[in-house]
Amino acid sequence: MMTENEKAARALEGFIQLLYWGDDITSKESEKNLEDSLIELLHNCAHSSNGLLLTDDGYFLTAKHCINPTDPSPYVKLPTSRIYNFEKICCRGKSGDILLAKADVYGECKPRRYKLGIPRKVNNLSVKWMTRREGRVYTGFGIIRRETKHETAMASDNTVVQLKNYWKIELSENMPGDSGGILLSHDNRLLGFLCAVELSQKEATYAIKLFKALELVSVYCNHLKKKAEK
Repeated sequence: MMTENEKAARALEGFIQLLYWGDDITSKESEKNLEDSLIELLHNCAHSSNGLLLTDDGYFLTAKHCINPTDPSPYVKLPTSRIYNFEKICCRGKSGDILLAKADVYGECKPRRYKLGIPRKVNNLSVKWMTRREGRVYTGFGIIRRETKHETAMASDNTVVQLKNYWKIELSENMPGDSGGILLSHDNRLLGFLCAVELSQKEATYAIKLFKALELVSVYCNHLKKKAEK
């Protein structure tokens, strides 16, 4: 019989595998899955930020600065409007504004399914963002002008980040500003997560690339499997 740690590791590894095999779902199916998995984090009973469910039992990714370990734990609001307790921080990104966490959601330890975005051409790539506020989904559009391969910047926690790990997006309209929201290609492939990087160019926003989030999930899977072996 599998332990809880083994079940969680299996589900999270399954999420990564299904993401790479996601071409067998349509763009519309991917969009609906993403909308149905886009959660809100609540502080003091008010909206604060977003996240994306990876499993039916509450594992999710968000921007690291959205959850401060020294603050009271947030509540997690699902698209169904049901609100659940925050359970734990699983793994924090060391070199990027990304965090894996768990909410105390009643559900099967089963991975959710999206389409993976690996753009071949980045310059002038049309993208869209998706966030949720007070139950309503907001979307908007922007353009990635170029990759920032050698630049550095200051993150919200005063750490220096390598911008090669981020998408720099020029927006066509104002966005609600919700960190932890998602960045998508025009055909609803997941590209990354909206986050906080402070630069002088106020017209741009940043999203951490998906591969940094998947690295974090893989690290936590290895941690769970080592715990299960003990």
